Order: sequence, then structure tokens, then C-alpha cells
Amino acid sequence: MNVLDVVILAGLIAGTTVGLFQGILRQLIGLVLLYFALVLAAAYYQTVGTWIQRVVWANHQSVEALAFVLILLAAYGALSLVTRDYRQAHLSILKHVDQLGGVALGFVTTCVWISLFLAAVNFATEVPWTWHQPGKPVLATVRADSVRLAIHYSLQSSVLANVFARLLPYLILSVKPWAPTEILRILSVG
Repeated sequence: MNVLDVVILAGLIAGTTVGLFQGILRQLIGLVLLYFALVLAAAYYQTVGTWIQRVVWANHQSVEALAFVLILLAAYGALSLVTRDYRQAHLSILKHVDQLGGVALGFVTTCVWISLFLAAVNFATEVPWTWHQPGKPVLATVRADSVRLAIHYSLQSSVLANVFARLLPYLILSVKPWAPTEILRILSVG
């Protein structure tokens, strides 16, 4: 068990606890918002990646992963703001059922978020990080690549990261009929 496993475990506990307090209805709305944010991220990450690459000298695959995560977070945040009134709703009739369902969906939603994040990080760390302009010193590149290798090694040696890597294809295949094919490429699912 490494530090990444502890962070993943803390995330699972936090997400499940949030589900307890939010309830099943709010968690369900959040899961639907995540799906739409995922579709938007899959549709536009290459375009945004091209824009980012005009500003930052970095590997194309790493920039695409960064663009994917940024769009996913921005779209989820924007959609959450639009639906914030609905996200205040609770099922007042059966409070315990609402909370228990919230715990279950909170756990599922957290698993999806963790799987997506780990897949994007894995996608970004598969190739060397080269952030230097031609003709400039290479010292920053060496430091960046050592960070990349440390992250990649941490992903490979993490027990929970490997569990989530095996879980991701099932999550994606469950929405495959409605998902753009680009989701499958960036998340490395065949």
C-alpha cells in the first residue's frame, strides 16, 4: 500500500460520506451531470489541447489529458451551477432510504470520479514530458520527466489504482451505447 492508495481510500470515504448527507436524489443528479460533463470533455479535449499546446511546450498526449480533465471539471462545475436549485432537493418521505441510497450512489460516483482521474493521469504519464523550447536549457525537462516517472510508478504499484483500472472498462461499457468513441480512446478502453 502506497501513498496513492491512502489518498484513494480517503476519497472513497469522503465521497461516501457526502452521499450520506446529500441523499439519493442529489447524488443521482450529480451522476447525470458527470455523464454530460464526460461527453463534453470527450467531444472537445482535442480542440482545447491544441489551444493549450500553442501556449505550453508539452507532449501532445499529456496536453490532451490535461485538457480532458480541465473540461470535465469546468463542465461539471457549470452544470452544477445551473442545477443548484434541484440539487437542494431531498426525499423527505423516507429519510433513511434517501440516506442509504445516497451512500450507495456516493460510493459509485466517487468510484467513477477516481477511475476517470486515474485513467487521465495514466494517459498523461505514458509518454515522456518534454516542456522545453528548442535551443533552451533542458533542465526543466529532466525534472518534469522524473516527476512523471514517480507518478507513473506510483500508479503501477498502487493496489487500489489497479483495482480502479480494472473497474473502468466496465463503467465505460455500461454507457458505451450513449458515449462518444473519443471517451474510449482517452481512457484507453478498447
